[in-house]
Amino acid sequence: MLKNMATSLFQHDRVVTTLARAKELRPFAEKLITWARRGDLHARRQVERSIKDRKVAGRLFGEIGPRFASRPGGY
Repeated sequence: MLKNMATSLFQHDRVVTTLARAKELRPFAEKLITWARRGDLHARRQVERSIKDRKVAGRLFGEIGPRFASRPGGY
């Protein structure tokens, strides 16, 4: 469930869900963004273990990761 919700979140930039599910999704999505900020091959492979859609993973590394590159955390 978390993998599907994270894919939808990165694909559409928002998800309509319950508060409990959103609280569970947040740390999972933040870890994926942290991997995307690194941008190396190992990070890409780690992200693609969770995000099966290559377009969404590419967007995560191409747009979302660089957008949060200067933030120390708490996306």
